[in-house]
Formats: sequence, C-alpha cells, structure tokens
Amino acid sequence: MKKEQCIALVGNPNSGKTTLFNRLTGASQHVGNWPGVTVEKKEGTLQFEGESYRVVDLPGIYSLGAFSEDEIVARDYILSGEADVIINVIEASNLERNLYLTTQLLEMGKKVVLALNMADEADRKQISFDLGRLSELTGAPVVKTVALRGEGVKELVQAAIDTMENRDPFIPSLPYKATVAHHIEHIETLLQDASLPYPLKWTAIKVVEGDAHVLDKLRALPLPESLLDGIDEFYQYHTSDSFELDIVDSRYSFAHQVAGQSIIRPEEEVVTLTDKIDRLVTHKYLGIPIFAIIMLAVFQLTFVVGEEWLGGLAANLVDGLGGLLENWLLSFHSPGWLVSFMIDGVINGVGAVIEFVPLITILYLLLGLL
Repeated sequence: MKKEQCIALVGNPNSGKTTLFNRLTGASQHVGNWPGVTVEKKEGTLQFEGESYRVVDLPGIYSLGAFSEDEIVARDYILSGEADVIINVIEASNLERNLYLTTQLLEMGKKVVLALNMADEADRKQISFDLGRLSELTGAPVVKTVALRGEGVKELVQAAIDTMENRDPFIPSLPYKATVAHHIEHIETLLQDASLPYPLKWTAIKVVEGDAHVLDKLRALPLPESLLDGIDEFYQYHTSDSFELDIVDSRYSFAHQVAGQSIIRPEEEVVTLTDKIDRLVTHKYLGIPIFAIIMLAVFQLTFVVGEEWLGGLAANLVDGLGGLLENWLLSFHSPGWLVSFMIDGVINGVGAVIEFVPLITILYLLLGLL
C-alpha cells in the first residue's frame, strides 16, 4: 500500500498558517495533543487531483531553538523526517523577520516551499517581490497566497507536490565568521562517519552553538568513545558564549540580504491610519502621557458609566422588581419567611451580582478595544 505523503506547515505566529491549514483540509481534520506535552496537535487530510495527503499544522514559532515546548515539538517533528515537504508560511509584509525561521529550516536540509501569505496586505502597502530572486537565494519555490480567500492555494499545493517529487534540499551558505566556519567544519569531520539521527551539517552547527538538547541526544547514542572525547575536548578548549551569538547574527545577516534583494519597495512609503496611530502612541515623549490619559479614560468609563450610571440603573430595576414581587406575595397572605427568602435572599442576592455586570462588561469591552 502506498504511503500517504505528508505536508507540514511551519511559520511564525499570526502568519495565517492555521487559516491555510483550514483552507487545505476543510472539515477533515482532528485536534489533539503532542505526546508528553500540552501543545495542541492539528492534523488533517488534503484531497488534491485524486490523491490524498496528510497535513500537519505545527505550533507557531519564531525559531527552531529548544527554549519552549512549541519549539521543541516543531523541531523534533521536522527532524523525525515524517514530513515529505515543509510549507513555510511567511507573512508577506514582514518578509525579513520571517526569514530567520526559513534559514533554520534550510539549515536542516529539508525540502521547503515558501508561501508568501497575506499578500493582499503587502499589495495594500505597495510592497512587491522579485519572486524569482527570492526563490534563487533560498533554493525554494515561492508562491504568493491569500489563504483567507483561497488565492494561490492550488498553486502552492502543486509546488509542494513538485518539490516532494523532483527537488533536492538546498542548504544555504551563511556568512559565518572564519572562526565559526572552521569549528563547524571540524565537527563535521569528527562526525562524518558516525550514524547520526540528524543531518550532519545541522548537527555540527548545533554542537558549535552549544545546543544542550542536541548534545544530550548525541551522548545517549552508542557513538565511539573517541568521538565523544573529541566533542568534549572541543568544549574544553574552543567553545565560547559568542559562538551562539555569531551563528544567530549570521542567520539574521542572511535573512537581511535575501529580503534586501527580493523586496521591491515603493519610492514613497505608504503610511496607513494604523501606522500614524502607532507612531503617535509610541512617541518618545508623548507615549507615556497618552497612555496615562487612555488609562484614566478607561477608569472613568468603567466606574462612572459602568458602576454609577448603568449599575445604578440595574439596582433600581432590581429594587422595583423586588417591590412588585413583595406586593404580589403579600396579596396572597404568604408567610413572612417566604417573603424574606424571596426578597432578601433571591432578589437582593441576584441583584448584587447584576449590579456588577455593566461594570465588568464595559471594562472588558475597553480592554478588547485596546
């Protein structure tokens, strides 16, 4: 029986990744948790031109470090090799920021397709792209999409299938410092004959970075003692905290270079109303006074309008209802204990809660607006 091929979706939070997942899978999806953690796991089935593909929506992450459960889950799944191709969902308006994660995916030696999602937002800001140049620099097919409207989704799926079947992984040459590049080559040479669970180049980079997660995995493998001694010797004489920062800087430099050669910006920057508001409220001198005024307005609206006006109105309504109920009960010559229970217990008890409802409602509406 033919194995069902797998497509993994990877991207930053708020890149439209889950919207794309919903567009690809429709109702044929299920949600659970990844084994051993509380991170949500989403899987679904894509039907395309008579074939069935498994689609996995990995957690939204900014990098493939090992500093959070989301990052560990995403990294371990990608390294497991279960995914035949990775669709890297990128927010088109923030290409450079998203390319850091792209760089890490390429370092892993995985087959990648770039989805420039929310392309309509980039168009609105008059930002365009040299897709051919972006594809050339990253070694990955690039497709513009608007997942919310389904634009470009069919072309994206076709590119993913073509990449699965016809393309080899592309590992970029990052602008490492000479010392870092030398150490990576040294570790590669040290590990080249070992049976590793991870790609050789990526493992060497992680060793030089001092990635504790990867080092623990290596030490748990049945590797030759001489090899482990070589890694320990490297850490004893050569490691420095700056190596990790140097490698991170190299990734950012690569992302900056790729974005700089791929983005075609308008001659005059388009400033939207949102941009103008952002600049005003984050102003160096005006930001704090504006924040104080907004908080004062929230306080006044919550306690004056919510508590005194609407809360008072609610209290009057409850009192009126209590009076009507009391008169009605007395008209039937109800016993005193029943009248007291209904008025003092039920009506006044519920009324005390109802009086706070306007206050809480206005507070949450204002916080949601902010």
